[in-house]
Amino acid sequence: MSNLQKPEYKHADRIAGALILGSLILFGISGGVSGLINWGIGLVELAFVGAIWVGACHVLGGPVFRIFFVERRHEAILRRFHRGSHEVDYFLVKSSFPRSMTWRFFQSLSVFLLFASTIAYYIPSSGPRSPINEIAPFVYAAIIAFLGVMPLVALLWLYEDSGLRVYRHDSDSIIRVGTLFETFLFGSGSASAFYRLVSSLNGPLTQVVGWAAAVLILFPSVCFLLTLLFHEVFELELIDQVLSLASKNNFPQREIRLV
Repeated sequence: MSNLQKPEYKHADRIAGALILGSLILFGISGGVSGLINWGIGLVELAFVGAIWVGACHVLGGPVFRIFFVERRHEAILRRFHRGSHEVDYFLVKSSFPRSMTWRFFQSLSVFLLFASTIAYYIPSSGPRSPINEIAPFVYAAIIAFLGVMPLVALLWLYEDSGLRVYRHDSDSIIRVGTLFETFLFGSGSASAFYRLVSSLNGPLTQVVGWAAAVLILFPSVCFLLTLLFHEVFELELIDQVLSLASKNNFPQREIRLV
């Protein structure tokens, strides 16, 4: 079990409060009672997506940790297929939460834009590729990104905050367990993927710009709220689950802290 306390990100909390209150006012003014109902439905859907993230970490966190970092079964599979792998050691350092939500927010936004934009670009609507026709494909792609990809990123956050680190013998270096994966995801051109999608839209410039602006207002807010919710409300219990499993398996620990 960890000695961590649930984190409080006061600045992020204020931003989250402003986003929720602002959306309530906007929906109420623009749609009246039906707008407020849609706002409530949106909050329920947001909570559902957050529950998927947490549920995935709860179900997969222990088994993945045991298979990949305790038993290391994947290494035998790599050797069977003659795929070389660096000699590494896994160990735990003191668990901790990130100091702010800024970097985690940009991570979630980058992953979302990369996958949602790529999926929507390669699987367009059946009609002309206009901003209106591409609303549904992008929303479906967003659902796939939120429910299928982001839970895996949340799992990496969980292991990183639990203190899981990797020592690579070839470079005599210590890295966070998700560093290579994060470098691939967050350096793979999420902005260019979104720009490619927007550039492919046909229609008046005002419609295209309006479509892009709507996406960049709505979905970053969703990414921010989900990221904050995961860290502030749910992650501590998940970290205790991982550390409990590590303790039962006598997983190695070191007094090292990466900054």
